[in-house]
Amino acid sequence: MGALADKYGAKLMFPLVSALKIVPVLPSSISADARLVSAWSDWKATG
Repeated sequence: MGALADKYGAKLMFPLVSALKIVPVLPSSISADARLVSAWSDWKATG
């Protein structure tokens, strides 16, 4: 990462590396939210 930061600059590399670190975490949190919303809507439909 240091060589890329030297070549392209820290102002570009810091947000890029931060975004790449967040991406693997997003699907698990989105799917958890989707499961909660789905369960709530199923519960409301049957109640």
